[in-house]
Amino acid sequence: MQMNKENESFYRELLDDFVIESAEHFDSIVQGVHDLVPGNSDSNPTLLETLFRNTHSLKGAARAMNFKQIEKACSALENIFGKIRSNEIPLTNTLIKEIQNYTKLIKELVGNVTSKENPVSDSRIVREIRNLENTALNPATTGTEQVTQQKKSKTDKETEPLETPNTQNSGSDSAYVRIPTEHLAMILQQSENFIAIKNTLGHYKKEIDEIYRKYPEINIYELLRDISSFENIVSRMTVELTNSIRETLLSRFGNFFRLLERMVKEIAEEHGKEVDFKTEGSGIEIDRRILEELKDPMIHIMRNCIDHGIEESASRLSKGKPAKGTITLKVEKLTNRNLVIVIEDDGSGIDREKVKNSAIKNGLLTEQEAKELSGHQIDDLIFASGVTSKKFVTDISGRGLGMSIVADKIARLDGVILTESEKNSGTRFTITLPQTIATFKGILVKCGKQQLMIPSKFVTGAKRVKKSDIASLGNGYAIRVGKGPSIGIVKLCDIMSIPQANQYGKTEQSLNILFISRKESTFAYIVDEIFQEYEGIIQGTGQQLQYTKNIEGVTLIKNGVVVPVVNVKELLQNTKNAPTSIKGNVASGQESQTSGKVLIAEDSITIRSMLRNIVENAGYEVITAVDGRDAYNKVKSEQFDVVVSDIEMPNMNGFELTRNIKENPATEEIPVILVTALESQSDMKKGMDAGADAYIVKSSFEKSNLVETIKRFI
Repeated sequence: MQMNKENESFYRELLDDFVIESAEHFDSIVQGVHDLVPGNSDSNPTLLETLFRNTHSLKGAARAMNFKQIEKACSALENIFGKIRSNEIPLTNTLIKEIQNYTKLIKELVGNVTSKENPVSDSRIVREIRNLENTALNPATTGTEQVTQQKKSKTDKETEPLETPNTQNSGSDSAYVRIPTEHLAMILQQSENFIAIKNTLGHYKKEIDEIYRKYPEINIYELLRDISSFENIVSRMTVELTNSIRETLLSRFGNFFRLLERMVKEIAEEHGKEVDFKTEGSGIEIDRRILEELKDPMIHIMRNCIDHGIEESASRLSKGKPAKGTITLKVEKLTNRNLVIVIEDDGSGIDREKVKNSAIKNGLLTEQEAKELSGHQIDDLIFASGVTSKKFVTDISGRGLGMSIVADKIARLDGVILTESEKNSGTRFTITLPQTIATFKGILVKCGKQQLMIPSKFVTGAKRVKKSDIASLGNGYAIRVGKGPSIGIVKLCDIMSIPQANQYGKTEQSLNILFISRKESTFAYIVDEIFQEYEGIIQGTGQQLQYTKNIEGVTLIKNGVVVPVVNVKELLQNTKNAPTSIKGNVASGQESQTSGKVLIAEDSITIRSMLRNIVENAGYEVITAVDGRDAYNKVKSEQFDVVVSDIEMPNMNGFELTRNIKENPATEEIPVILVTALESQSDMKKGMDAGADAYIVKSSFEKSNLVETIKRFI
């Protein structure tokens, strides 16, 4: 069907957006694959998560544009990353090379979006997917079979080129926006004024230099007053220029609404559901850069509403609802240059029981912890990676990934998302975020030789304290502020993995402390120096720092130095998980050295001593046993809060010990943690069948894992 001019213009704009977005996702995938190292998921945890998400997002963008070939290719790669992440298949050098080769197909498909010179056949895509899956499922494939595949690929090249260079369309340099001529003229005029400003500042500098050289004793008050006045002029012009650029980058929601409307229609048809999509606020404007980042989260939410929320017509009629479901999208502008986006459906609501079970299955919480959650807290679990209420995985949902992406992206936009749900009435998502990318304020600090910027809104205080004010607590330190609770204190250098200039407690009699808080988490951080507050713009880190922990971007300070900006959410989370940290706020009077009694059963004296040291340093009383029989005798005669046991032991192995503990009414409530070198799924199942409460594999063992697991049960 022939498109009219308006629809054709709209499609071209969507296509431009897709080219830009796909290039970003593809660049991240290529860089991530390049950084992969052979091993299991523990070798590349953050990297695999990023690869999984970027592939998932690229697939979603292709679906939105109805690019079926790209969607199919990305779905296959996403499945592979998912299986690697869940340790279903090993990550070998051969598989990494095959994935690298496979990304060339995706690059070619993306390039063909704007250039139809070398179309890719569906049969070739099927063949490439089969090669990828065969390599993944048969990691030992070598020799003749590989040579045969290489020869076949070489033959295929004659009729179907593997790669069509298209840097203009697939590279990151293609990022551009359409700017009205009048806005460009205004910006140009204002920018030209800065030429005069530059010359004037140079003139004043020469005058000051001349005065200081000839007359060092002279009063330069008048000159300083002129400079101050001129500085005010520069400041005002800078504000005007910044505001003009921001207005230039504003885009209305209307076009985005039309994209979502088409998406809703297509997904509803695939699911055999009837959905009416309503919108309000199409004329409201938002920074185009924010809108680009907002597209994926919004598409994920729409999929979630249709796939999880809206019922099929027959089911709706049986509940007394209209056969056609409704999704409403409203955008409102607040007075403080913020926007509120509300997405609401009239579906079945969040299935809290399924969400809880999924969270328990993924190890996010225990059954006891799940019982203590409020309805609102359960709703928030949908934003955790891996949590889903779908029983089966499809190409659209069920992986527990989409809503996790939503939360992460909105947080990076300095936004907040809230969820409200009522059974059989529907679900409402409320997103609050800035209309434009505004400047942020940060506190400049120094750790070792590295300067860091901490966003001011998370800094609740700063002070200099004496060493004697810091108390040892368990396996870390704490400080009490006034009559309030003790707060865990750590060295920022430790969490950021930065070489230290000073050794804590040895050189300085007093220390600089910065208190950082987010939601319910508060920690005190020791830094070498605390400087002033700066205002600036957070910029991307680039590929070199893309996977750096605790860093969300960089900013420029006055002297032109590039300073990393700390990701406070990650910082606090990593502080909680650090082996030497204090978990959260410690209530007054709780500074006891022991908080529970642990029995460790291990026949190896070396490992037994290591485990004892780890657990004792965490503040627990430890009793050891040389085998399962010794451990069971002690369990029957003494009181323990947790039992930590090896599996392969003489006299009575760990499975038998666990089973005996759980079958004895007097000891059945004692949690049992199995720490073993047996990492097969069958061994883990044996442990769970015996009644074990947790299973830690020694090959991926970290002392923080054991301590954190013990803390879950005490």
